[in-house]
Amino acid sequence: MNCKGILLFLPLIFVVLFVSCNRSPDFPELKGPYLGQKPPGMVPEVFAPNILNTEKMRAFGSVFSPEGNEFYFVYYAKSDEFSSGIAWMRKVDNIWTRPEFLPFNSETWDNDMCLSKDGNLLIFRSFRALPDGNEAQDKAYLWLVERAENGWSAARPLYCGGSPVNTVYPSITDNSTLYFSYKCKNIGGIY
Repeated sequence: MNCKGILLFLPLIFVVLFVSCNRSPDFPELKGPYLGQKPPGMVPEVFAPNILNTEKMRAFGSVFSPEGNEFYFVYYAKSDEFSSGIAWMRKVDNIWTRPEFLPFNSETWDNDMCLSKDGNLLIFRSFRALPDGNEAQDKAYLWLVERAENGWSAARPLYCGGSPVNTVYPSITDNSTLYFSYKCKNIGGIY
């Protein structure tokens, strides 16, 4: 092989080594829609058994992006459920990436998320301190992030009537109406 052939061949070797080194033997290669799992049907089943829920990690509260090429979920260590955050996986060249925590996660418990119809707004519940420095003190507030050019914006609390929304289980409709579970004067319901 001449020098030109070697120079053309070296980048290919680098790419193969890079991909091989980034594949973990404890995480399978997942291809196709739904992380390579059987499409959902009318009978409830555990999603991605032994992939997202393992001896060490647990996953719940998931949502796929509208195009189906991103998957968001709450991921936590089984030994310490408060070591958690919102994680995601992306489909790149029809192969799903390993779970990664999103950069806006706090050091507190972030969970209960929903994604807007266009996939550009993610609303979630967090126990983090509010921007004014007040600690959440066992209260969870709704926070939001918006899709930015290089990922997601910084998280900011969602306010209603000048106060942060202290609630759980947000859900956003196609027309951007936000629903959530709330308790006011000992009367709970969906607002």
